[in-house]
Amino acid sequence: MNILGIDPGTEKSGWVMWKSDTMSVIRSGIDPNQQIINEHLDCPYWDAVVIEAPEPLGMPLGHDLLQAIQWQTRMVCAAEQAAGLYGEPVVQIKRSEVKLHTIGKRNGTDAEVNASIRGFLCRHHDITEKDLKGRKKSPGPCHGIKSHSWAALAAVIAAGGLGHIVRNK
Repeated sequence: MNILGIDPGTEKSGWVMWKSDTMSVIRSGIDPNQQIINEHLDCPYWDAVVIEAPEPLGMPLGHDLLQAIQWQTRMVCAAEQAAGLYGEPVVQIKRSEVKLHTIGKRNGTDAEVNASIRGFLCRHHDITEKDLKGRKKSPGPCHGIKSHSWAALAAVIAAGGLGHIVRNK
């Protein structure tokens, strides 16, 4: 199953295409939001989409969070429209759910989440963290992932682990 994970941002978003049967990254990147909608959501080569839902942290909503929420809403609408044509699931998951699933607490840091994901994948593939990304000639299961793409991958793994992704076919 190919799962597209997205971590929405204010102008650019991290994304990852995850192959669940091999537990490896097919592609990933950080692209302008409209490009993600046009290139990844309008033409589904995915079996499911997981979009991280930005959430307020108990403070007044700032401009950046509101803008991220607007983009997240546009991405969900585009994914649901495409999924309606193909019958594929679209999942939204809060960052606090991702943290709870990956590190066991809702108030952890992104670094803790990323370390937990890397550790999980190293154990699954029985490789070292150095081999997780690999090299261009011999890419590892997380080759090419950087920055916000890690958050997108964490959302995919958490959604799968929590049973949110169920194939409709």
